[in-house]
Amino acid sequence: MESEDTITTSFNGLEIEQTRDYIAVRVEIYIERIAANHGWESETFLKKPKALLSETLAKEIIESGKGPLSKSPEAMVLQNEMGFLYWMLLGELIFAYVVARLDIGYSMSLLSRYAEYPTKVHYVGLKSVTRYLRETKNRPIIYWRKEPFMELAKGSFA
Repeated sequence: MESEDTITTSFNGLEIEQTRDYIAVRVEIYIERIAANHGWESETFLKKPKALLSETLAKEIIESGKGPLSKSPEAMVLQNEMGFLYWMLLGELIFAYVVARLDIGYSMSLLSRYAEYPTKVHYVGLKSVTRYLRETKNRPIIYWRKEPFMELAKGSFA
């Protein structure tokens, strides 16, 4: 990224907040876009976010094994029943994980193992991660400055 005269506030789907003491990176708008693309924007938020994957769901995912091959007729029936492409949502969530949401790493690692052979429980797991991200969409990853950059305002996390 080339140096600019103004402070960067967004880059490639990220929202960037630069303050005197830190740089915060969020993917709030990106997460909202994912939910809207899948028709889940009107689902209600919880006051207290649930875990990414409940202990029971994680166990079911591990024990379920492989489903039908992703391009098979059985897989197409499951995909139509669930209403979204497994690998597409998986890729969207991996982007959020890589750039700013490290908290979903274990879930993404677990669910990506089944990209070619998902079962219904794997689809439920991806939707659960998406719901968690929507409920916590404003959580940033924060990079603290070694030295305060006094030309900028003080941030809310300082």
